[in-house]
Amino acid sequence: NSYDLTVNLITATKKLTTKPFGAGILLEFDNTKSIQAIFDEKLACLQVYWGDFPKEMVDEAHKAGVKVLHQERNR
Repeated sequence: NSYDLTVNLITATKKLTTKPFGAGILLEFDNTKSIQAIFDEKLACLQVYWGDFPKEMVDEAHKAGVKVLHQERNR
């Protein structure tokens, strides 16, 4: 499932660096499980693209110590 895949990718990346890193997620698709994995693994940042990312999710990210960068689609 996408949660386990995301955790596996994060774990593999952690083995390659001791520096903080983040991940990018397209909000057009259901990435709820991947986003939760990013929060659980406490990545440095989450960049979200092209969709709504409600304040509640930003608050949850901040509680996990994850900074959020939001890129909005040109309209």
